[in-house]
Amino acid sequence: MRFKTLHVLAITILATFVMSTAPVVARADGAVPASVVTPPTPVTGLHDDGTWHELIIPGSSSGGTMQYSLDGVTWWTTIPAATAEGTYTVYYRAVGDSTHATSDTGSVTVIITRPSAGGAQSNITVAASSGARGFVSRLYRDCLGRAADPSGYEFWSSQLQNHRISGMNCAYGFFFSQEFINAHYSDTEYVTKLYNVFLGRQPDTEGFNNWVAALGSGVSRQEVLEGFAHSSEFTRICADYGIERG
Repeated sequence: MRFKTLHVLAITILATFVMSTAPVVARADGAVPASVVTPPTPVTGLHDDGTWHELIIPGSSSGGTMQYSLDGVTWWTTIPAATAEGTYTVYYRAVGDSTHATSDTGSVTVIITRPSAGGAQSNITVAASSGARGFVSRLYRDCLGRAADPSGYEFWSSQLQNHRISGMNCAYGFFFSQEFINAHYSDTEYVTKLYNVFLGRQPDTEGFNNWVAALGSGVSRQEVLEGFAHSSEFTRICADYGIERG
């Protein structure tokens, strides 16, 4: 394992953004819409350097799950990423749970700029395996709760890109790292992180209670993780990043 002290990856670039939100109204059947508590924040300082960049810092919601889209039609719970110079509109909404309607759609605009003269050369042709970097960045954020350190980031990304490990192997390495173990997360915190990493959403009440009860009855954390790792949601997340689930 190569989890080191936090280092901030410096990216010398220019970005601008505009934020807009649409009003939220109740459905015709009277259901109260979920609400976007914290809108996503556009990532600044992005330029076309041939690598994938996550476009936003995710938002939060109440009564539902945050979803994102680049075209307003196809929606994901994973964070949109791009590599080429251009202006990107990231749409967001809160999809209601069983007692809430879906909120109206808001958007943020992010600009990836051309490198300055003498800087990095533009390269918009990126191998499909480059999605591994986004997957690893997501694990650092959602599992360890911090930004990636350069050495660990490169190690895990190269392992995935070279097909030495699968997405499941990589996630297992994070959840059973000494850093994660030393955090002494409670069963409820552990299950919440499993939902975020493997399903890309906040827990539903029934499933959450069942998993926490299973841990309380003696089922191991490894067994519970494997239950999440074999889910169709995690299969889709790995496919979105262009990596093998395992």
